Amino acid sequence: MPGHSRGHMCFHFLNERIIFTADLDLVKAGPYYGDRDSDVDDVISSLERLARIDVDTYLTAHGKIGIYEGNPDHVKKYLDIIYQREDRLMTFLSQGAKTLREIADQGIIYGKRKVTGAWDLTVSERHMMEKHLKRLTRLKKVQEDDGFFFLGGEP
Repeated sequence: MPGHSRGHMCFHFLNERIIFTADLDLVKAGPYYGDRDSDVDDVISSLERLARIDVDTYLTAHGKIGIYEGNPDHVKKYLDIIYQREDRLMTFLSQGAKTLREIADQGIIYGKRKVTGAWDLTVSERHMMEKHLKRLTRLKKVQEDDGFFFLGGEP
């Protein structure tokens, strides 16, 4: 189940009807794909695949809950957060061309929080927004010119 990282795996215990989703943790904050080898498209594909696996229970590696009923709606809600982020990004870009720094400063993923304990969310925000921009550029929803990103299809 790549995406969170290139080699990310989930473990399906067939007899127990449980899947350990590891870092696809189903938390309210949404999926994380801010590491160097993370890939937002792979996260989407993995979550779509995960939602099709019939289990009774999802076990996760993070979060306050960690144990979820095997209802695919949990996975679909988690997946939808990616699209909500992209919608917020597109709304922000509808105001005019923006740099990656301006986009990251908007706090689309983590809000205006900058540091939580030892974790600097500005770095994760920037990396994840960069991945969204690459995806949206590939989908021809966003264009880039000299470090500025703006809405638009093919020129």
